[in-house]
Amino acid sequence: MSPGVELPRCPPHFKCWLEVVDKRHRYGANLRVYFKYWNDKVRTPDSGSFWSWLDGGPLHGMALPECPECPRPVLDSDVVRYCAQHEQAENLVSIGKAGLLYQHDAPLDTSTGSAEWIFVLSHENRLYAHPKIASASPRFHHSSFLAGAAVAAAGKLEARQGRLVRLSPHSGHYRPGRRSVVGLLRFLNESGVDLEAVRIDMQRFLPKTTMEKVSKKETTQMVGAREALEGLEQILATEDNKDREEDEAHATPCDFEAVTSNQKHL
Repeated sequence: MSPGVELPRCPPHFKCWLEVVDKRHRYGANLRVYFKYWNDKVRTPDSGSFWSWLDGGPLHGMALPECPECPRPVLDSDVVRYCAQHEQAENLVSIGKAGLLYQHDAPLDTSTGSAEWIFVLSHENRLYAHPKIASASPRFHHSSFLAGAAVAAAGKLEARQGRLVRLSPHSGHYRPGRRSVVGLLRFLNESGVDLEAVRIDMQRFLPKTTMEKVSKKETTQMVGAREALEGLEQILATEDNKDREEDEAHATPCDFEAVTSNQKHL
């Protein structure tokens, strides 16, 4: 990545905070069921924390709370894997001189199994990839790679014999924006990946339309990655210029003579 490229910071979306903070990293959707119950029916100024209510009952001779929408055994058994520091290298992807993706010294090929492959790009320009696990515990989600830490980009990828062919830069855990996509595509381009051979889903990054909100799979908008990079850079440049113009328009005029005159009397 060139020095002029500023990677955006994508922290976990607020809906995932419970999962990240939880020492056991139970699935966030299940934790939110219990948090809503606690917040609506239990919480008072003197009730203590959500976590003490959720797990601390046996310490005080009380049963653990249970919500019918998510039975307690489901809550406690449905967890997300968070990779420890020494485990993160297992999912590292390197990019060779020909722009090919490698993992474990072999060309990355995501077509060999039925699972979707997800990825994150770290702020240290390290790319990680792993099959997504959503139907068994422990799950493997975007938050798994860096143990819930902020990332620069996240999404799904497809590769054939090391050649990157498709990107879907969407993540419910991180909600990357346009700047994340630009940073990702610049990283890939400067690493030697042929963007002309890559298709990318741009449905969440093009100017909004009046189209009714439906499933991402039903509104896929695949374009060439080179075209996407150039288009997004133009959109961001326009937005940055507009922001600068608005800042200048709202700037408070400064009476230079009055200021310097006052300083002379100090």
